[in-house]
Amino acid sequence: MDQSSKWDDIIIGAGYAGLSLGALLSQHSRKVLVLESHSLPGGCAGFYKRGNFHFDVGATTLSGIAEGMPLNLLINKLNLKVTNTKLEVPMLIKLSNGITLKRYADFNLWMEELNQKFPGVDHLEFWQKLETISSRAWALLGDVWNFPPQSISEAFKLLKPKLITQADLGLLLLRPLESMLPKEYQSGVLREFIDEQLLISTQTTSKDVPSLMGALGLTYPSDMYYPKGGISSLAIALQDKIKENGGEVRFRSKVEKVDDDLNVYIKNETINANRIISTIPIWNLSSLNTKLKNWVKPQTSSITKSWSAVTLNMAVKFSQPVENLYHQVHLKEPITGAKSTSLFISLSDPEDRSRAPKGWQTVTISTHALPEDFPNERNETYKEMKGQILNEVSVILKNYFEDIEETKFESVGTPLTFVKYTHRFKGRVGGIPHSVNNLPWNWPKNITPLANFYHMGDTSFPGQGIVGVVQASFNFMNRFHQE
Repeated sequence: MDQSSKWDDIIIGAGYAGLSLGALLSQHSRKVLVLESHSLPGGCAGFYKRGNFHFDVGATTLSGIAEGMPLNLLINKLNLKVTNTKLEVPMLIKLSNGITLKRYADFNLWMEELNQKFPGVDHLEFWQKLETISSRAWALLGDVWNFPPQSISEAFKLLKPKLITQADLGLLLLRPLESMLPKEYQSGVLREFIDEQLLISTQTTSKDVPSLMGALGLTYPSDMYYPKGGISSLAIALQDKIKENGGEVRFRSKVEKVDDDLNVYIKNETINANRIISTIPIWNLSSLNTKLKNWVKPQTSSITKSWSAVTLNMAVKFSQPVENLYHQVHLKEPITGAKSTSLFISLSDPEDRSRAPKGWQTVTISTHALPEDFPNERNETYKEMKGQILNEVSVILKNYFEDIEETKFESVGTPLTFVKYTHRFKGRVGGIPHSVNNLPWNWPKNITPLANFYHMGDTSFPGQGIVGVVQASFNFMNRFHQE
């Protein structure tokens, strides 16, 4: 081992948590090495290519790009060259009763749509309340980097006048969004709509999600963007920024062990750092170090559920290009292997030649699943399940889009797929569901019993999604670099 090349920081994982933190640290004149087990960046918001087609896997949209929000701050601070298009109609939602909702970004147009499709309901009061809560929460982000506090001194720093006057927002962590629902939203298709939207953004439903997180989850389409070049475009820009600042991102470099002296063992090599930050799921840490293994169990004792996903990617040729790029189709019952009664369908922009040749669009379809509902190996039962998934989703897709002329490169993904390519424990993706039964101070901490080894990413607060882990990177910089 060459001690002369010792790194300031080794980051485990080149998903959005690792890449955003790596770019911020390298901008802070830290010597940064990012180690990734896969061959491509992005983590569970990754991608792959087949010929001239570029397929997104996992996350397919960006949000938090409005002025003052996490991705806006990240892009501007690092001067990243990316092109993101704000969507006027971020999503079409086909409900189980056949009604299709246009989820407009503009609040007034969204209210008109709800009043037209569901007359006689006081939509305005409910959605104004959600918008107010969401706006107030976003405005506080820069002041609550130390929430939940991990020391007495951090707790005292939360006692500033600005935060004390907003303390009622904290109470919204204690009551489920269900308690805020108007009568007409408490059952039927409007309740289904709310719950399936929340599954996308918070990984749980109105019965369980805290009102604060629920408000943020339901209003995110008002700030929803299509990333030109796919979800990987921002990840690649972050990777390039790390290299530009003198850092390095290494792929096919799975960390096998970390000893108490912060020696990191990968295949045929041992690397040392002054500090290690892991952005992989907390359960993966058990195999790296005995101290970490003993720490993980109590840290995860309050987590009762963590999702994986079923996905289907394909290239589609339509008779006419599909201009609305994101769709949620509600179902009477889940497809094989799934737990959610909806499919989220993402299409590439028909003019985005980096994603597909002219006349074609790439399609990513996803739904929630639990790892334990799938075999542990690729046996005959597993192959049959994948075949059933392909058949069922293909039928739904052809009924929804009536002008499909041709499809190719169909590929079904399961929890085992995420294990294979991302090495995430049991294929768990999406982080920890926000729940009134698992409040933020019960979430896994950033500080571990292994000196100078830290845990962050989507299994630490605020977790979940690209915007969540980017905010976590800013929180880390505030906590340890006063930035």
